[in-house]
Amino acid sequence: MKPTRNKQLMQKMIARLNEDALFLDGFDDALVGCSHRGPGGKTVAVYDREVIIETMLNRDGMSYMEAVEYFDFNIEGAYVGKSTPLIVSIMDADKIELLKELDEDAWTHEEEEED
Repeated sequence: MKPTRNKQLMQKMIARLNEDALFLDGFDDALVGCSHRGPGGKTVAVYDREVIIETMLNRDGMSYMEAVEYFDFNIEGAYVGKSTPLIVSIMDADKIELLKELDEDAWTHEEEEED
């Protein structure tokens, strides 16, 4: 899939800031921005974890477990130097509520400690 114009511009900007910047082939839709690797670090591409996994589900026909396993080992676990992209999990209110439902005991315990 060809990246949209905005994604192309984002890639060009990142590449201009770091000529060694690496990008994840086939996951242009998951590109969300850039970041810097510490003081004096290089500018690197930043990708959304959930969009990468969703792309593998839809495009590659993987099951959820296959996609997560592939992601964990081949994408998130592939550090190839200071220009390696960062992966983020974007947390919005809906995702936080879902996590609270999935792990209600942990949330209840933390709220009790705060009181």
